[in-house]
Amino acid sequence: MPEMDAKAVVVGAGIIGLASACKLAEAGYAVTVIERASAAGSGSSKANAGQLLFDRIGAMGSPGFLRSLPRTILDPTQGVRATGLANPAQWQWAGQFLRQCTVRAWQTNTARLLNLAHISRDAMVEFRTRHQLDFDWRRPGKLVTCATAEGLAAAQ
Repeated sequence: MPEMDAKAVVVGAGIIGLASACKLAEAGYAVTVIERASAAGSGSSKANAGQLLFDRIGAMGSPGFLRSLPRTILDPTQGVRATGLANPAQWQWAGQFLRQCTVRAWQTNTARLLNLAHISRDAMVEFRTRHQLDFDWRRPGKLVTCATAEGLAAAQ
């Protein structure tokens, strides 16, 4: 239990910020949420199309990502921007990321992400039940298409 008059500030009113603020308030903190946009959930939470994906995830660093890196960086339609890599201060991070692009690291990191996703799914169910939340949530799944047999094998 926090000390009397304990206060917390949460920066960002997206799904993570608001969930954190709620947990802090439940623990007895006086919480202030700061959001730069005009509405909650209008940053990264909105950019993720409001998706709650608990099983269809994988680590970004993978051999496939490494092979597609030149195209990904050079093609602005790919949705990934690499900025600041000319700065030597970013080279260590870039090197660490590239070392995660092995099959073994991808499998380990994906298993860890799936574990975290399942913890998050269970917490979401509990949170919705406890607070009787009603929002536009559907469970239709997600369609993933693969152009080649190799792509399908990699997705499996």
